[in-house]
Amino acid sequence: MATLSYADKFAWYGLRENPTYDQLLQTVRKPVRIPIPSREAKWYALSPYRAFLLDAQKKYNDYDSRNIEYDASGNHVPRNAAHSQESEAGNDPAWQEHDRVNQALDREEAANIASQAMDEDRRRMANMMRQKQLSS
Repeated sequence: MATLSYADKFAWYGLRENPTYDQLLQTVRKPVRIPIPSREAKWYALSPYRAFLLDAQKKYNDYDSRNIEYDASGNHVPRNAAHSQESEAGNDPAWQEHDRVNQALDREEAANIASQAMDEDRRRMANMMRQKQLSS
């Protein structure tokens, strides 16, 4: 017969297993311990972090409900009418030239970094070949 934990009162095939005297003594010697409760829930309930979250939630809910009430009132301007049109002031040719020069400088810097990396790789390969030739 297989050994059982005493949480399950039935052995294989549904037959009841009667524990021996020694097994009963072993279970009595190991007292049942009540686990210490976790204080995390209490800490969270009293923490300023929870108060912050609840306040943010309340503000968001108030904002959301005000938007819904405003949309339902029918007194609002249609959403597409509130969008602003682009201004011609943003198309100044001087700024376009400035952006073009900066893009050219960025491309030149990227090319310099790439060439430096390739040179470093060539130097590393040459040093490895020299070391291999000198060691043999």
